[in-house]
Amino acid sequence: MGSSAESNNPHFQAVFRNPMASLNPKLKIKESLVDPYLQFQEDLSLKYFSYTSKSAFVKQLLEAVELTNDLADRYPYELSGGQRQRVTIAKAISIEPYLIVLDEPTASLEVLTQGSALELLAELQKTLSLSYLFISHDLADVRQMSQGILVMREGELVDEFNRDELFGEVRHPYTKELISIF
Repeated sequence: MGSSAESNNPHFQAVFRNPMASLNPKLKIKESLVDPYLQFQEDLSLKYFSYTSKSAFVKQLLEAVELTNDLADRYPYELSGGQRQRVTIAKAISIEPYLIVLDEPTASLEVLTQGSALELLAELQKTLSLSYLFISHDLADVRQMSQGILVMREGELVDEFNRDELFGEVRHPYTKELISIF
């Protein structure tokens, strides 16, 4: 079963919109969190996390995403949607990738949980020196999380600008259409 943090390259990881589909329901949270490290340990040089033991590593990851260590022995179905999404984020950061693709990371969360998830992502970005490719249809989220913005329509790049130019006059008609909904 694929997961939100698994790829063939430890430098790129992903967090998807549906955390339940991204976590193996047969694995406890601690096993899911340690799996990427075990898969890539020979290729890693961690700066922020240390793997002295499985339990210490899991505790560091859960604390990084503001979850308590008692969740380590639970299964994904025992967690709330927001907790599951934080676990997928912890899994993605566990191997300290250069880039994390965030594909609609708040789409399956309740409105109140969405804001705290975005705040966590912003804090992790600063703390761990992460780069994100943030994919979303929610312009408020895009504006909050992005520095540079690319607008795509039917698989084609139609506009490119920085966050401060979002409401600028010189925008592609499709970008203007998206903004009008905002």
